Amino acid sequence: MSDNWVVQNLENALETWNEKLSEIWTLITTTPQNFKGGNIWKVIVDINGAVQAIGLALLVLFFVIGMVKTCGSFTDVKKPEHALKLFVRFALAKGVITYGMELMLALFNIVQGTISKQTNVDTNNRLICYDILDLGKQLMPIGMLVVLDSILNRITQNRAKGKNTFIFIDEIYLLFQHEYSANFLFTLWKRVRKYGAYASGITQNVDDLLQSHTARTMLANSEFIIMLNQASTDRLELAKLLNISDLQMSYITNVEAGHGLIKVGSSLVPFANKFPKNTKLYKLMTTKPGEA
Repeated sequence: MSDNWVVQNLENALETWNEKLSEIWTLITTTPQNFKGGNIWKVIVDINGAVQAIGLALLVLFFVIGMVKTCGSFTDVKKPEHALKLFVRFALAKGVITYGMELMLALFNIVQGTISKQTNVDTNNRLICYDILDLGKQLMPIGMLVVLDSILNRITQNRAKGKNTFIFIDEIYLLFQHEYSANFLFTLWKRVRKYGAYASGITQNVDDLLQSHTARTMLANSEFIIMLNQASTDRLELAKLLNISDLQMSYITNVEAGHGLIKVGSSLVPFANKFPKNTKLYKLMTTKPGEA
């Protein structure tokens, strides 16, 4: 435990978050029969017979009322289309009342199976890729938090084993569009070095990234930054943030692919990485259509 009260508060907050996630997971993966020791389910089973009897009585009553309202006379009831419609309605309602418990359990098992079904992905693999692209706007914030929490847990496990962890976050600007994921990532970014982990963020949307104060703080405190060709608005913001001179700016202005500027600590170093295109490795790495 660190002596710094800020770090202590952050660690306590993360511990609380993990505890609450565990409680939620236990709740949604517990069957009704085992919830709260099964006492609530026993009460439901005991009163189920009485509820069924009341339900069937009401069914007969409303069936007669509905038949009188929909059919002008007894002759209409004899018509096949009316008789079939009334029979189907009665059968469906009776099935729901009679097999209500079974239907509820079946539905719960389907939902629970969807949530708690064991993944076919081995999370103990050396290389794991989390894809949150298709989560949608509603699930994106919580999805980001779950992924970041999973990464933090893996870092902690690797630290105990004496292993280093390498984290690569593509389109990192997306994580700063939501307050909770931005704050979690900020905490993760500051702590991982102490746990033998190395976090790298990748983005083409530098302007979107720099609109976040949290992201600007993270970028300014990063020890290693690679900058390729930058748009004019992005260059101005980076120059202010990283104290890049006009001469150094020329290395990220209208340059070819593989050329740019590297920030290492307080130093800025230009580079040119001309990779041979007639190699298998280039074809594996290139993202240009038609070159793969």
